[in-house]
Amino acid sequence: MSWPPSIARLTPRFRGPFTDAELEAAFNLSEDDEAFVRRYARGEGGRLSMALSLKTRQFLGYFPALEDIPDT
Repeated sequence: MSWPPSIARLTPRFRGPFTDAELEAAFNLSEDDEAFVRRYARGEGGRLSMALSLKTRQFLGYFPALEDIPDT
């Protein structure tokens, strides 16, 4: 998805690289997050996908398009 320039400047994005402390602070699951993922996701792959989506949404404030997520 391509945002208009005025919105693109205001839209949070992944920047990097992150330090270990930044990753830990932003992406560790809380007890509530873990309970939510365990309740609604199925299988290891499903739990991982849901956890990553949940924490990314919390971090950025929106669900990014796949092409906007950096490889590393």
